[in-house]
Amino acid sequence: MGTLYRHFPTKEKLFEAILIGRIDEIVDDARARVDSDDPGTAFFAFLAHLVEESASKRDLIQALMGAGVEIELAVADRSGTSKRR
Repeated sequence: MGTLYRHFPTKEKLFEAILIGRIDEIVDDARARVDSDDPGTAFFAFLAHLVEESASKRDLIQALMGAGVEIELAVADRSGTSKRR
């Protein structure tokens, strides 16, 4: 428990880190599909993956919003430091 609080001083910061991790996974998935031989199939596969993830993680977004995490700020802060390939 102490290790958790050393890395995430508040529940909101933990939720924010989880959200950013999920966004990074989605971005990595999209980037992995960029050089596909069949862009249409790659796009629709990504879209299906995104819908599946969104549906299965719906409770996470609601918990973040209920906890007062400002999702837009967390994502905006992340975009300035995101990995560009």
